[in-house]
Amino acid sequence: MKNKFSYLKNTILSLWAKLPIITVLLFSVYLRIHGLSSRDIWYDEALDVLQSEKSLLQIAHDVQTPLHYYIVHLFLLFGKNTFILGLPSVIFGIGTVYVIYLIGKRFFNHQVGLIASFLAAISPMYIEFSRQILHYSYFNFFTVLGLYFFFDLLEKIGSRDFFRSSLMFIAITFLNLMTHVSSFLVLAIEGSFAVLYFLFSRNSKKIIRKYWLFLVFTCFVCGFFVFRFGNNGYLKTLSDISLNLSKPMKVGYSLTGYLGNDLLTFNKTFFYAIFSWFGIGPGPRLYLYVILSFLGLLSLFLGKNTKLLLFSLYWIIFPFVFLYVFKISHWFEEKYFFFIIPVYLLLIAEGISYVSLLLATLMDHVMSWFRLAKTAKERRTLYFKLIICFGIALLSIYPNQQRTVYGFHRKDDPGYSWSQAITYIRSRIFFDYYFPKADKNTLWFEEAQVLNLSSDEYSSLVDSTATVYFASIPDFTDLFLGSLAKSTQINKQGNFNIYTIKFQKNSPIIIKPDNGGRWEYYDDYRTAKYVSESSERINLTSTYTGNYNVPVTYGYYNLSPIENKTSSIYYKFIFPPGTDSISINPVFSLGTGSSMRLSVGSDRNDVKEIYSKTGDGYSYYSPIIPLSVTKDNNLTLKVEFFPDTADDKLKQIALKSLLITNKKIMNGMRFATTKSGEYTYNSDLEIARSNKWLFDTIVNKGWSQSLDGVLFDFWGEPEKTPIIYKFSFDNKVSATKLLIKTYTFNNNPITIEFGTNGSSWRQIDHFNDNETNTKTYDLNNFDKSGSFFLKVSCEAGGPTCQLRDFTISFGNQ
Repeated sequence: MKNKFSYLKNTILSLWAKLPIITVLLFSVYLRIHGLSSRDIWYDEALDVLQSEKSLLQIAHDVQTPLHYYIVHLFLLFGKNTFILGLPSVIFGIGTVYVIYLIGKRFFNHQVGLIASFLAAISPMYIEFSRQILHYSYFNFFTVLGLYFFFDLLEKIGSRDFFRSSLMFIAITFLNLMTHVSSFLVLAIEGSFAVLYFLFSRNSKKIIRKYWLFLVFTCFVCGFFVFRFGNNGYLKTLSDISLNLSKPMKVGYSLTGYLGNDLLTFNKTFFYAIFSWFGIGPGPRLYLYVILSFLGLLSLFLGKNTKLLLFSLYWIIFPFVFLYVFKISHWFEEKYFFFIIPVYLLLIAEGISYVSLLLATLMDHVMSWFRLAKTAKERRTLYFKLIICFGIALLSIYPNQQRTVYGFHRKDDPGYSWSQAITYIRSRIFFDYYFPKADKNTLWFEEAQVLNLSSDEYSSLVDSTATVYFASIPDFTDLFLGSLAKSTQINKQGNFNIYTIKFQKNSPIIIKPDNGGRWEYYDDYRTAKYVSESSERINLTSTYTGNYNVPVTYGYYNLSPIENKTSSIYYKFIFPPGTDSISINPVFSLGTGSSMRLSVGSDRNDVKEIYSKTGDGYSYYSPIIPLSVTKDNNLTLKVEFFPDTADDKLKQIALKSLLITNKKIMNGMRFATTKSGEYTYNSDLEIARSNKWLFDTIVNKGWSQSLDGVLFDFWGEPEKTPIIYKFSFDNKVSATKLLIKTYTFNNNPITIEFGTNGSSWRQIDHFNDNETNTKTYDLNNFDKSGSFFLKVSCEAGGPTCQLRDFTISFGNQ
């Protein structure tokens, strides 16, 4: 009986001792679970769910970090809602809080661990990512768990437990590498610190001799499995990292809002934003956390805890040095560095302990002066810790209320809630809209699903009498689908515009000439109008090619095969009366062995080949094909692609643009005579996104136009294929003013030249400064001529050298 009583007593005392951390964990659960089932997910989360629905083998093939997708795949068995699918992130988030406690308890002291876990529990960024259906909560958990075993490993060098600690650290690191690519940076920090630690250790040679074979073998085995996932995705990711101090790098949405532009700049604003998110917000809250972290470093210094002091500084500084020296092809977001937070919070917790001790000591002196009764110094220190933590908890309430998926709420951000929009639409729908095929979405669909419909399915959508609702933030007419349907805005919910839309079919395409009888049909697939204007489309859809890591430049859309099989698109045209000849200019790309064929006829069953091309290496082609038109002015045009059998070459096939016109292509610009003898030409590139450059140039091989209208030499030979504009006049001119806007990286200079005969050139300017330049030039010192040529050339291909816009005026001196 006595033993049972003793056991019960010990159990109660043990639970009492653990009550603080249990309270912190329960508080963490509440903050992460509350409102989980009704939260608004965002686009990345939806994509992760779609990826997780695939088979385990397909997931491993598609992504190099499959662990998160595997876990969501498992939880999909229990339902498909934000609570069930967000639950794994909640569990890992709570686990992170507990492991931070363990690190603080073991390697600092018990109260530091408790305070740090409390700070992690109320951290707005931790709470947000502990609720999202993304891998960041997993990544942070494995990072702090790996950190625990890393410290453990360093402590046990030379002991019998070293192998056990090493195996645990390697296993956790492997799981982390299977979670997020930023774990490679975590490993680089830990690995480089361990190397330095061993080198400066007294027994470094002995340690290296004893363990080098074990470490090399385990790293080789883990590396082999890591690089095998995601179709060698890690190898591709690491190959995108370049050593370049001057190369510009883009930032994501949240940092763009703070920096005022989308370029990464290592200035005060950048670090202000980063550490505001790592703490409990900007302003005084940020300064409080920074001061406490510096006091924590001071405490470690005074306490001669050199190893923790150096490691903490190394952990926080190393990522930013890496980001400054090395550049990645993907844009940078603050969440890629949020593995810094646990060490940052441990330093703050150490700083709180240090301040509390100073305040307790000061209180001792004050009480001595006034001869007051003293309480135990440890108790007073504890009181101050509780007061400070309580104050921080109060300060964290507002930031947590303002927390969003991209940081803290900004004044210029109206705050969006797609769930409000969907709730409104649900309240108005009393039937299920269906597509003809059973495998299509039966109620809700997005833009991509409309683009992937077959011609018959889209016709059914057009003919349907059902009410189709559409929710979007921008105006519907500005969207990719805006050219497919007529829209009527009926409401606004959660700052989403709610429309009813009616899809349309605009085939055949009736061409209307201008007053001079000239006309053109042009589509560069920046909108989805081809869906409504084509009479039939088989296995072709829109694909986007981004100009990543290039500031102030968008990419462009192509029309590409969906599957590895023959693809085609039919257009039916009705030309203006009197049309007897036209030019067809398709711009397309092919890979080796793939081919393209162009056929025309009076209807789809009577088309004959007029052009074909087989790819010889990955390249773009831009033929200009003259064609006589029959008297009935009707023409059916068929574009076909025949892929090579290799799936990896399918993405090389793309139709970039299609131009059909009765005007002369690449004929230069001829001005009509004016009384004043003055002429002005606007390129209308960046603002109007005009395609008239196709007509007003005489050389443009390899040049392409992005969604924002800028021109760049994408696929030509830059030194051989500049872009040349030709301007002709009935009378001679000698005074010219040029206003031109360009952009270039320093590794891809741009040269601007002019001439009067198209063969000899004089340089106007040359840029390689990583800047957008808008400059005006007076070109008065040349002989009078009836022609003027403007030449722009780049040293290398690609979107890093851009002609963004220009205006040129001509006259006489």
